[in-house]
Amino acid sequence: INDGFKPDLVTYNTLLSLYANTGNLQAGKHIHNLLQKQQLWAYTNCKEFDFTVSCLIKLYASCGDIRTARQVFDNSLQLKGFMFDISVYNTMISCYAWHGCGYEALELFQ
Repeated sequence: INDGFKPDLVTYNTLLSLYANTGNLQAGKHIHNLLQKQQLWAYTNCKEFDFTVSCLIKLYASCGDIRTARQVFDNSLQLKGFMFDISVYNTMISCYAWHGCGYEALELFQ
C-alpha cells in the first residue's frame, strides 16, 4: 500500500484467503477496514465483490467468529440488493456446518 501501490479487490481477496487459512484474524480485520475506508464496496456489480464477501465470511468463520461472518453476509447482501452469486450462500452455509450450526445452515438454505 506504500510507495503508490494501490491494491485492487483481487489483491485483497488473495490476502483475505491467506489470513483465513492461517487464522490471522487481526490482519484480516485490517484488510476489511481498508476495504471499507477505500469504499471498494461501491463495486457491487463486479464478480470480485462476491468473492471478497466469501473471503471475509471464511476469514471470520475460520477464526471462530461465526457471528461476524453472518453480519458480513447480511450487510453485503443488502448492499448487493439481495442478488448474490450462489457461491456466497455456499460459503455461509459451509461455515455454519463447520461450526455445528446445522439449524442455521438449513434455514439459510431454504
